[in-house]
Amino acid sequence: MIQDDDNEKLSKMKQTSKDQRELDVCAEGYEVKRLSNLMGSEAKNYTQSLEDLYLKMLVKIENLTTLVEQSSAKVLEQVSLLRFCVFLYS
Repeated sequence: MIQDDDNEKLSKMKQTSKDQRELDVCAEGYEVKRLSNLMGSEAKNYTQSLEDLYLKMLVKIENLTTLVEQSSAKVLEQVSLLRFCVFLYS
């Protein structure tokens, strides 16, 4: 029984650690345990915290969008240059 409890605690700790790593990818500094505060009667007090998390996520998405747009423009430029070179040397 004690070993089962220890295994369960270890499993929960591993899951929490995994969840935290995944959350860190989205918004640095936001702890998984704070998510539990977003449920129940105390949720109202943590609304700003959740809004801050969403804002950080949106900023990351906007940054990724900019990077994708820039890389797409470079690819199109390279394709055009390649087509021009093929045309010249054909």
